[in-house]
Amino acid sequence: LKLRVNMHKSSLEIFLQQWKEQLKCLRVEIKPVSNTRQVDHVEMIDIQTGKMLRISAQKIEEKIQEKEMDSVMLIYTDFIRNWQHVLHSSNEICPEKIFPVLRPKSIIHTKSFQQVHWYPHTIETVIALALDQEKGYKLLSKEELEKTGLEEEEWLMLALENLRQKPFSVKKETVAGSHFYFFHANDGYDAARMLIDDLWLGAIGKRREDVFVSIPHQDVFIVAKCHAKSGLQILARMTLEFYTEGRSPITSFSFHYPNGQQIPEPLFIFLHHHSNQKADK
Repeated sequence: LKLRVNMHKSSLEIFLQQWKEQLKCLRVEIKPVSNTRQVDHVEMIDIQTGKMLRISAQKIEEKIQEKEMDSVMLIYTDFIRNWQHVLHSSNEICPEKIFPVLRPKSIIHTKSFQQVHWYPHTIETVIALALDQEKGYKLLSKEELEKTGLEEEEWLMLALENLRQKPFSVKKETVAGSHFYFFHANDGYDAARMLIDDLWLGAIGKRREDVFVSIPHQDVFIVAKCHAKSGLQILARMTLEFYTEGRSPITSFSFHYPNGQQIPEPLFIFLHHHSNQKADK
C-alpha cells in the first residue's frame, strides 16, 4: 500500500516538474501547495501581471489516470495560454469575476433565459455562468463569454476555479442524531458550491455516498448525514422552508449520490404531519 501511494505521488511530481519546464516560455510560475503531506492544489502565477490561478491537484491526478501525461499537459497548457491571453488583453468581461450559479431546469423555457449560456446538471437543475458585479451579478450569454478569449470548454472550468478560491464558513448543527452542515458565504454562490464536491466533502470529512445535499435557493447549501428516516424528514422540512422563503429558489428536492456516483440524483421525501395534540401531552 505504501509503494502504491509513493508511485501515485511521484506521477504528480513528475508531471509538475515537466510542466514547470514547459511553462517557462510562457513566463508562468508553478507553486505546489501542500495540505499536511499531500499536494492540495497548484498555484499558477502569471509573472507579467502577478495574477494567480489555482488548479486542484486532485483533478490533475484524475486526468493523469485517464489519459497519457503528455495529453494532460497539453490540455492544461492550452488552458493557461488562453488564461494569459485574457489577462493581457482589455476585455470588458473580466475572467476573474466569472462564477457558476445553479438554476431550476424549468427556467430554460422562459423568455428571459433564452440568451443565457447554460450547462446540464441534474434532472432538476442547470448551471449558468455569471459575471460578478458590485451589487449582484449578470447571467452571461455565449456571445459575452466568447469575449473572454477562452475556449468554450474552458468557461465552466474557469468559473469553478474562481469559486474554489472564494472563502466560506461551515456551521454544524446536530438534531435527533443527524448532522447538518450549512455552507455559507453570503456571496450569492452558496448553492453553486455543490459543484465542487471535493471542497465540501473535504471540509466535513465525509464521502459522497454517506450524505444528502439540498440547494433550496442560491444562498443555501446544506449537507446532511442523516440518522434513520427522522433525519431525512428534518432535512426535507428545512429544505422546503428555505425554498419558499428564498429570493432565488432552485429546488425543494434534496439529492443523494447512489454508490458514490458523481452525478447527484433527486430524492423525494414524503413529509409526515405530526399531531400537535400528541405533542402537547
